Amino acid sequence: MERLYNTIFIVDISQNPDESETVTSRIQQLIEDYGGIIKKLNRWGKRRLTYQIMKKSHGFYVEIEFTANSRLNIPNTLEAEYRINDRVLRHMTYIVDKKELIQREKNSGKIQRAEDRNNAAKAQSLDASKSPLPALELPVDPEKDNQSAKE
Repeated sequence: MERLYNTIFIVDISQNPDESETVTSRIQQLIEDYGGIIKKLNRWGKRRLTYQIMKKSHGFYVEIEFTANSRLNIPNTLEAEYRINDRVLRHMTYIVDKKELIQREKNSGKIQRAEDRNNAAKAQSLDASKSPLPALELPVDPEKDNQSAKE
């Protein structure tokens, strides 16, 4: 049965900032070697940790979303790799359930509608700025004109 998995891990970059790329490519290679297909790779970047992990206050966050057959047992393989690799501070791998997929679709629909509203508002303001505004006619007060002429 084909399932959608999500794995998130934090890489220690205190000695070498390029470590995140090395660890990420190793995890990608494992997923592909064991028959998984990577759907999305999201590098969140260097972030401050909420609390220190092994006396480290910063880490590089990476999220990988992939599909795999549940018989291949890729999550256990990743778990073993994370435990062996001392550059990985924390990790989590889980199955993306239907509820989360439905929520993602709702959120993407909301984002799309908001973008459509913003684009429509921008287009409307551009149309308004292109058309020349009619000249304003000020009302003429004859008494004021007479007073300024007397002075």
